[in-house]
Amino acid sequence: MSGSPPLGVLPRLTFACFILHVLEELPNFPDWASRHFAPISMGDFIFAHVFIFAAVFYLAKRASEPRADASWILYAVALQWAFFGNVIFHAGTTILFNEYSPGLATAFFLYLPLTYAYVRRIRRSRIMTALRQLQAFVLGMAVSVLVTATLWIEKGFI
Repeated sequence: MSGSPPLGVLPRLTFACFILHVLEELPNFPDWASRHFAPISMGDFIFAHVFIFAAVFYLAKRASEPRADASWILYAVALQWAFFGNVIFHAGTTILFNEYSPGLATAFFLYLPLTYAYVRRIRRSRIMTALRQLQAFVLGMAVSVLVTATLWIEKGFI
């Protein structure tokens, strides 16, 4: 389809899934994370996510444009791989701590199928070379690891 975005509606779905995911995390994640990692208040959790929401929204907007630049497509795919890493985090910590990790349900039931949809779209449309796909994967996993690492940052260190 001429004029349609290379990734279709996928980046916008990423943003929508992110909102739902944070809404699942919101009531319990700060207390849960404070028990297992460094302390984080509800206020700090919300404050950090305001900036993340803005970044994800802007990225989704740019990657959803009909003539989206290849860089925005790469970033959108990398972001989705970062959210895939979030699935691994929530599943792994649920197993490790033998306690439900707030966010597991939306990570599992939204991020996994959406990641599959991205991979399928990329493979069928050939909008990314194998090297660009690998770059997106590595970048996304690096972002996921760095975001997870922030859970160990003591309050006042940031």
